[in-house]
This record gives sequence, structure tokens and C-alpha cells, in this order.
Amino acid sequence: MSGYLTNTAANPENLNAIRESIDAIDRQMAALYEARLNCATAVAHYKHVRHQPIFDAVREKAVIDKNVSRLKNPEAYGHYYRAFLQHLMDQCKDLEAAVIAEMDAAEAGAYPRSE
Repeated sequence: MSGYLTNTAANPENLNAIRESIDAIDRQMAALYEARLNCATAVAHYKHVRHQPIFDAVREKAVIDKNVSRLKNPEAYGHYYRAFLQHLMDQCKDLEAAVIAEMDAAEAGAYPRSE
């Protein structure tokens, strides 16, 4: 990541520079997070139409493992990144469930059952 501090231990006195780097990273993360949730919404629509389950343990593990392997320093940060990814996956599954429930409710309203 060019432009970001990569070794804060080299100059621990410049807290403002470190915080500016964090703010820049947070801005990018907000945009990426929103894009990720947009994708999760699209996945929910796909799964709803095809009556597929939200949770796929094998796929989830593979995605997390693949992403942890992309770290430059997995020994130092792998545990934290794995937890971060798991939380992100859990949020996406919650969103998928909410989207599917909303779609089910809309379908039920569009096609009321005759009693």
C-alpha cells in the first residue's frame, strides 16, 4: 500500500501522521465495505431465486483461508484477519437472510393465500 505508513515503530512520535494514515485507510474500507454488502445483496437474490441455502461452510472456509493467505505477514496478523473476515461473513449472511425474508414477504403479499 503505497502512501501508508508501513513501519510506525520507525517514528512513533508522529501520532498525527499515523492517524492520518488510519483515516485514509478507513475511507477506503468504508467504500469497500459498502461494495461488499452490495455483492451480498446480489448473492441473496441469486440464492432466493434458486432456493439455495445462505450458509455454505466449505465455501466460507475456503474464502477465509484464501484471503488470509494473501497477507504479507500472516504469522503476525493472520489470527486477527481471520476473525475480521469471519465477522464480515457473518454480517453478509445476516444481510442475505434479511433480503431473502423481505423478498419472501413481498411474494406472500403479492400472492395472498386463499383461505
